[in-house]
Amino acid sequence: MEAERLNYGANNPPTVQNYGEVYNKICHNTVAQTFAIMHHVEGNFFKIYSDPELLPQLDQLTTSIALKLMLANYSKFTEFYTSSIADYMASGVSFIIDMGRYYAIFLLIQLGFFTYFYLKTRQVLFFAFLCINIVHFMNYGLVMLVEVVMIRYSFYTDILQLVFQLIIFYYIIRFISNNLFIFKNKLVSLFKSDRLYKFE
Repeated sequence: MEAERLNYGANNPPTVQNYGEVYNKICHNTVAQTFAIMHHVEGNFFKIYSDPELLPQLDQLTTSIALKLMLANYSKFTEFYTSSIADYMASGVSFIIDMGRYYAIFLLIQLGFFTYFYLKTRQVLFFAFLCINIVHFMNYGLVMLVEVVMIRYSFYTDILQLVFQLIIFYYIIRFISNNLFIFKNKLVSLFKSDRLYKFE
C-alpha cells in the first residue's frame, strides 16, 4: 500500500475523493491480490469471488482489517463516515449536487417533524413519510460502510425521496392556495359589508 501510495500518510488529510479513488485499488490490488498469492490462486485473482471456500475466508480477512482500522481510529472514522453520508446525500438528484449537507439537514428536520406528527396523530400517511426518510438514510449509511455512494447505489431511494418531496410540495402549495382563497373571500365580504362604516 505504501508503494502504491494508498495509505493514510499519502493522502493526508484524507478526503472523500481520496477514498473514492483508492478504494478499489486497496480492495483488489492489495488485499485480494495478496490473499490470492497466499492461497496459490493462479492467474486472475478475481477467481476467488466465485470460489465457495476462499470467498468466506477473504470476507473474514477484509472484515477483520476494517474493524481493526475503525476501532483504532474510531473518532476520525465516525467524523469521516457521517460527513461522507451528508456530502453524498443528494448525489442521485442531479440538480442539487454539491448541496448534500444542506439537503441532509433539511431531511433531518423533516424527519423530526414527521416523527412528531406521527406520534401525535398516528396517521398512516405520516408513518409512510417517516419510513421513506429513515430508509433513505439507512441506504446511504449501509453503502457508505464499504464504498462512497454513487448513483447506482442511491438511485432507488433518491427517486422515492424526490417523489415524496414533490407530494409534500404539492400539499404545501394547495394549503397556501386554499388559505389565500379563504382570506381573499373574507376581504371581499368585509369590503362589501357595512362593518367598515360602523364608526360614522
